[in-house]
Amino acid sequence: MSITDLLPILEAIGSVIIAGATCIGGYRKIVKNSKQNRDERDAKVLQDAKEAISFAKMELEAKIEADRKDLKSYKEVMETNLIHLKETSNSEIKNLAQNIDNLRDELRQQYQQMVGLLGKMIDKD
Repeated sequence: MSITDLLPILEAIGSVIIAGATCIGGYRKIVKNSKQNRDERDAKVLQDAKEAISFAKMELEAKIEADRKDLKSYKEVMETNLIHLKETSNSEIKNLAQNIDNLRDELRQQYQQMVGLLGKMIDKD
């Protein structure tokens, strides 16, 4: 066999080596692009998550502030109601005390009248 006979085989082997190198290069490029796409996708997901958290935080802070305002309003209403209830109770206690004094006076007068009538009855006998 001569060199000229081996030349087509060497050319075929060279072509296979070049094709293999091209495939390896293409594979590396695909892997690199895949990693880059994955990194970009991960960064986008992370950014979306941060935005969602920020939005949820703002909503919760707004609700907390609204609840604080409502609580303050309820507290003021309750304080006003308690003051009014205290004033009403004190007024009622004063009225009851006055009524008790009036009943004592009436009872005292009725007792004195009964003693006076009994005295008159005893004096008649």
